[in-house]
Amino acid sequence: MKRRNFLKLSSGATIGLGINTDGLASEYLDWLAPAPNCTQVSDRVLVIIRLAGANDGLNTLVPVAQYDTYASLRPTIKLNLAGTGALINLDGTLAAANQLGLHPSMIGFKSLYDSGKLNIVQNIGYQDTNQSHFTSEIIMSCGKDGTTVSQAKYGFIGKYLNSIYPNLSGNPQPFMQDPLALHFGSINPAIGFIHDQGTSEYNMSPLEGTLYNQLRIASPQYSEYNDALNYIRFVESGMDKYFNRVETVFKNGSNSTTTYPNSDLARQLKTIARMIKGGSKTKIFQVTLAGFDTHGSQVVGGATHMGTHANLLQMLSSSMSSFMTDLAALGLDERVMTVTFSEFGRKARENGGLGTDHGNIAPLFVIGKHVSPGVVGTPPNLNNVHGGTDGRFFETEMQYDYRRVYTTLLQDWLGAANSSIQAAELETFQSQKLNLVSTSQNAYPDCLATSGIDCATSPSSVIKANLVAEIAGWSYYSFPNSIDQYVFGIEKFPSGIGANTNPFDVNIDITEILCTTHQYKHYIKSQGSEAMLAAGKYFNFSIISTLKPNGFVNIRWFIEDQLLNDLSSAAATFQSANGSSFLSPILYLKKTKTKLTLPENFRTDGLGLYYAVNSMQISETGILNQRKYIQFDSVTKIDGTGGGAFIRASSKPSNDSNYNIPAPITSNKGRVRFNTLTNTFEGYNGFEWSPLH
Repeated sequence: MKRRNFLKLSSGATIGLGINTDGLASEYLDWLAPAPNCTQVSDRVLVIIRLAGANDGLNTLVPVAQYDTYASLRPTIKLNLAGTGALINLDGTLAAANQLGLHPSMIGFKSLYDSGKLNIVQNIGYQDTNQSHFTSEIIMSCGKDGTTVSQAKYGFIGKYLNSIYPNLSGNPQPFMQDPLALHFGSINPAIGFIHDQGTSEYNMSPLEGTLYNQLRIASPQYSEYNDALNYIRFVESGMDKYFNRVETVFKNGSNSTTTYPNSDLARQLKTIARMIKGGSKTKIFQVTLAGFDTHGSQVVGGATHMGTHANLLQMLSSSMSSFMTDLAALGLDERVMTVTFSEFGRKARENGGLGTDHGNIAPLFVIGKHVSPGVVGTPPNLNNVHGGTDGRFFETEMQYDYRRVYTTLLQDWLGAANSSIQAAELETFQSQKLNLVSTSQNAYPDCLATSGIDCATSPSSVIKANLVAEIAGWSYYSFPNSIDQYVFGIEKFPSGIGANTNPFDVNIDITEILCTTHQYKHYIKSQGSEAMLAAGKYFNFSIISTLKPNGFVNIRWFIEDQLLNDLSSAAATFQSANGSSFLSPILYLKKTKTKLTLPENFRTDGLGLYYAVNSMQISETGILNQRKYIQFDSVTKIDGTGGGAFIRASSKPSNDSNYNIPAPITSNKGRVRFNTLTNTFEGYNGFEWSPLH
């Protein structure tokens, strides 16, 4: 499979979130852990189906008790109450005034309803509905309404996700290997995933054709409605840092023998099921079914159960039915909830061209094994419709603001903490949640995640690497729940005079920097034009066996290029802002016999580390399991050693032409200089200056 460029949203200089979506609990993220006995919440997934173009709710669900009024509003596009193409009786147990006729093409939804896996929320909308596809979609994606459209800048889901994972932009983590949100079916960005630091979206559309070919079904045919085609707000950029992970979980996954229909929506859903089965931790998936802008040819004249709208609803119904069957067969239906949304409904009155024009309210569907089944709300009153060519429902016919649905699903299904609901700016609707999640599976109030990362007390996360492979004399270490994401390799018995001959076991702790007040995720200690910067990860070794190494070993560090690039960018930014004269190259330094702890080990004056350090000189680089490593040979005293990648920014002193640091200070330990006589960078280990490269 060739690498592709993926779409991501961009906001200024920020980059897309590089995080997976185990958004409520992780054994490595204690600050996100829900209450005891609630760990199942951490595996839950929300799938959003976007019905692009504005679904006609009145021909999706017909108020049977008002059929005559319905027929007068829609004389040429009305669905039959009996006979050919007749409405499906949804639920005979509903009160007579609330009886509903389901569109005859939605047999799959009828089956889901009868099996207790479907909830229908009637008359969804928002105050002062905007009639523009684009503007209305932005409003709903940002958690706003027509009165606050000017405030619609960031997506409410993006704000929610960012409240859980602040400052983790652009760098997939060992415990967060997957994108937080995956977007299928549209090349246009999902507005709902934007937040003020970037976006959590990873757009799958460039990869879908390749994945669908592996599903052994036809490549998708997709067209977006016209408003969205003209939407050019964001830039395209490479997303290769997620490419291997997406490919891996897809290849590791599988579907059951369930037969999906041959439709684009079915392919999107089938791919999601396979990726979840393959180990994806992505929390939010969004898929798209386009074509609902049915101004004309919504129905076939004389056969109103056929036509564009019927075909779309049949795709939705049959695809979701197959998806639910597949999830159940894969043992995944406990984890997934699906919800539909459409930017607005359509007018109650037909337009005379076998279609309908832009309206306001429409029903919404929630599907899942643990949904609270049934119907929420009552049918709209078809007498409350504006006359003439207006034909819209009165504003008073909106029964439920769409934000009540999403507040309910974020908290009661995904377990969002109260503070995360506030971050998403949905707190107004927290007291108006709906009965959408079955009581036994409702996360509120006992199984809510704790609130975000506390940078004051937990600025870093420590992950212990496990020994997972022995290859050609090298011991390779990976993070938990991964066997091929190597982070370190140790050649414990290299050849040569002075090499280690003692067998030993080692603990390797990798500390990930989670919090910083700076633009880039690096610890920076500075004073004036002096600064010391560390990459976003550093390591500590400790020997846990009785025997200790009696000589040198060789090690490989699988550090991400992104971290090193960001480290260089952060140093350049500091240099520009503070007038530093010199930047060192990236320096690989290690302390000996003591644990490296940042930022405490940084000198407050920005001149280096408080402790003696040794340089690690790169002997070679290579690639193993598609991951780049840096190899350091003849490494001694690894017990208790801590190290990482650093950069020094400094000013050249007036009294010393040999190196680019200020005049001598109390201690030279941890300092870096450029020797103009040998044209090399040197580090001081407490005893002597030695070359760093």
